[in-house]
Amino acid sequence: MMLLRGHFPPSERRRRWWWSVVAAAAFVALFLAWPAPAAAQSSAADVRRVASQLRCVVCDHQSVAESNAELAAQMREVIREQQAAGRTDREIIRFFVERYGDTILYAPPRRGFSLLAWWVPVVVLLVGAAGAVGFWRQRQRSPPAQPIPAVPSASPPAAASDLPDLSDADIAHYRERLAQELPVEPRDPPERQH
Repeated sequence: MMLLRGHFPPSERRRRWWWSVVAAAAFVALFLAWPAPAAAQSSAADVRRVASQLRCVVCDHQSVAESNAELAAQMREVIREQQAAGRTDREIIRFFVERYGDTILYAPPRRGFSLLAWWVPVVVLLVGAAGAVGFWRQRQRSPPAQPIPAVPSASPPAAASDLPDLSDADIAHYRERLAQELPVEPRDPPERQH
């Protein structure tokens, strides 16, 4: 009996069908088991995004994403597990806040007393800006400052023409007083010309 192309005996058809199913199942299993690098990178980025919003409990001024502490590594693993379970970032953060309190948050929450931490810098900046503008406007409105008068310095000796005319009697009188007050005999003054 001659077999036509494409016609196989029933046993051969079952065997081919069985191998086709096995090959398809192996292909699907390989596809699902194959690590997807883009998904792994995205998962690491997602873990880092959530971990950067949480403060490390044992480290000072470090987020869970930055810390090398063992507890921070465990917290990152919990974040990874919760993301794999399908929880959102808010749900994961709420999980840690319920466990550790608001101090686990890297940025203080915007409610209650910590609301001051958000608004005080803004208020101080606005008050400072208003004070600077007020000071500038007052300076613009005030009259210009008057220059301070200069203190007269010691004037140079007057020229001979500026001296008052003294009589010979006045000059003799001043010479006598100088002679009495000074131990040295004064020299003869030059002749005055009139």
